[in-house]
Amino acid sequence: MRVFPILLSAFVLTFVSCSESSGDVASENSTLTEVDDRFQSCYFEDNLAQNRCDSVLQDFFGSEIFKRHIRFDKSESFINCQSADKIEMKSFGDTECCLPNTYDMVYTIRENGQKIYEFPMVSGSDMEFEHVSTQSGAQLIGYKKLLAGEFQITYAEARAIAKKNGCTDEMILELVYDEKGKANDAKSYFWEIEQALAQDKTVLVQIDPFSGSITRHDLMVIAGD
Repeated sequence: MRVFPILLSAFVLTFVSCSESSGDVASENSTLTEVDDRFQSCYFEDNLAQNRCDSVLQDFFGSEIFKRHIRFDKSESFINCQSADKIEMKSFGDTECCLPNTYDMVYTIRENGQKIYEFPMVSGSDMEFEHVSTQSGAQLIGYKKLLAGEFQITYAEARAIAKKNGCTDEMILELVYDEKGKANDAKSYFWEIEQALAQDKTVLVQIDPFSGSITRHDLMVIAGD
């Protein structure tokens, strides 16, 4: 994650309160020749930061898929703030306005009303949101293909197959990207479940999203690992 320089304390203290105007800051800090108009209001007013992130995801998934399947999880989202003379984490939408250094926004993917995946989006103070990694972006391309109907085996069907092969309802099922493949190639993805079935045994199940065929590995856990 990128590191941003700590702003002058006079600048921060002025903007911690939403009632302070950018004109006052400019006059009190002669070294600041321009004030970013994003900070004339609190970052969460009119859903400013969320709308910026939503826009990136609409471009990524397409407006129809975004509208039907993508939801912002405010309760799991946070901002890293420069507040007075310290840096602290705040829940997204905290009513105490501050100058965010970074954003950690969490979204969920839903299919038939069920949450099937959760993913983060990150940004610095510029609100230029992006995936946390190239791998994460490639994985989301797979979910985009899933929601567009490009795979034969749905999330629910993959869970049913996994249960027939020893997994339980507590399984965590994800659509995984094979790094040896190409992100835009549907054949580069598979369903994967790794679940502990006993104190010393873990099962890894991989399911082909087209044929439903499985590959199962029984992994022994060495005591002390």
